[in-house]
Amino acid sequence: MVVYIVTFSISILFMYLAYEKKGGKLRERFFLCCSFMGPFLVAAFRRDVGTDYMNYKDIYCNYYDWLDETWEPGFVGICKLVHNMGLNFQWIMAISAFLILFAVYYYINKEAKYPVFSLFIFFSMAYYFQGMNIVRQWLAIGIVMFGFRYLKAGNIKFFAYVFLACMFHKSAIVYLVAWIFLRVCWKWYYYFLGAGILAVMLYFHNFFLNFVYLLYGRGYASGIFSKFNFDLKYIVFYSLLLFLCCLYYKKLLRQDKKNIIFINMVYMILMLYSFCGWLPLISRVIDMFAPMVITFIPELLLCLGCKEEKKYVRSFAVGGYLVIFLYLTLCLNFHDVLPYLHIKL
Repeated sequence: MVVYIVTFSISILFMYLAYEKKGGKLRERFFLCCSFMGPFLVAAFRRDVGTDYMNYKDIYCNYYDWLDETWEPGFVGICKLVHNMGLNFQWIMAISAFLILFAVYYYINKEAKYPVFSLFIFFSMAYYFQGMNIVRQWLAIGIVMFGFRYLKAGNIKFFAYVFLACMFHKSAIVYLVAWIFLRVCWKWYYYFLGAGILAVMLYFHNFFLNFVYLLYGRGYASGIFSKFNFDLKYIVFYSLLLFLCCLYYKKLLRQDKKNIIFINMVYMILMLYSFCGWLPLISRVIDMFAPMVITFIPELLLCLGCKEEKKYVRSFAVGGYLVIFLYLTLCLNFHDVLPYLHIKL
């Protein structure tokens, strides 16, 4: 636990020095590199960390046994490169960690109006830990982050990034379906109406569980009807975000018309969490969308209060996210990231 707290704290401090203090581009890039290096080294030199770590290791160690399997070609390409160079499995983790975190820092640098706060959310919402676990999908998420500016601009170049992301994880294809929906500018009260319909439908949750059961078959029965059939903490969290989106709808769009993409994303995530977020396939769809809002949440929260009150809003938000971080790590041991074990050099 200590290694994460120290690493995140130092990384956020260097990000603060890069953006919040005046200086030239060279100084900014130096501190950004310093902010990047800590999280990268922790992820690159981890051992037996994450539920999928041993799965990836077994795949790599039995390289010739799975060449004909239906793994995404992008990830297979990285494995082939490392294997043909005679390097050990740890290089897979190092290369993946570099690509994922480089994409996150690039995305924050390009899209975030409050980069320090966005990085803080990236750590505290455990997205960093996700990148240490579902490696292939986070490589795909990173590629989408690189192309996100084209989604905001409505440029079809975004489809090229989606195609490339699908080479690492097929779940990225959801952006082809979401392309139109995310850019539609609904009236603010449509979201309230939609949230009301969601609340009513939740009352008939068991009916929808049976419907999903019919669609997915008996193999998902234990998961569908378990007490974990929906994740209340995330439903509450995204309900609050959607409420704020509706409350400050006009202000958010005045600040940036492209914020409609994030507002629609929040609603989509809430809808998926409410009814089918526990299903493996749907949870991967949520994972493709949720990390994108790390640049939007600070802007949304700082709509609260007048200029003099924003410092109190920041303090309250930081405290809230620290509680989330401690809950996910200490109480849930999120994705088996604790304890941290380093490899022997």
